[in-house]
Amino acid sequence: MRNFVLNRWQLPCFPHILVSQDMKKTTIMNTEIRNEITANLPYFTGTIQTWEHRTPFGKLILTDGCNYIRKEAQSRWLFDLIQSYQPRLKGEEFQTWTLEKVSDTKFLVTCTDGDERTLITQKIQYSDFPLNSITFWVVDGMTCLLPSEY
Repeated sequence: MRNFVLNRWQLPCFPHILVSQDMKKTTIMNTEIRNEITANLPYFTGTIQTWEHRTPFGKLILTDGCNYIRKEAQSRWLFDLIQSYQPRLKGEEFQTWTLEKVSDTKFLVTCTDGDERTLITQKIQYSDFPLNSITFWVVDGMTCLLPSEY
């Protein structure tokens, strides 16, 4: 059997192709990354330093935990997404952002006001984000933190 070499951005275009050796390696790497991140997340309580995440829409201030997720999960796109909605959410002092895996490569992003009122939902058609779900809090449309860092 021939091994196919696919870049991760090509995968949605070829769903009929059998899993290649490279994809198996990617799955193993994602599992290792998921285990590492899951093991380290409980240690983010409070923050020592803040980090700026700049986009054309403005900037988010990230805590140590959010910066860790941005780097280790290679999820800069997720913070871009959160920042891109901030002009629409002006006046919402507290936001809860949740990314949840719907299937192997599909995710759903939901933003609520911290209670039960949904403000934003967006489907992500493809992502290799390693965790099944994660929640961030955004305060005053500027500061993004993990719930454990509050």
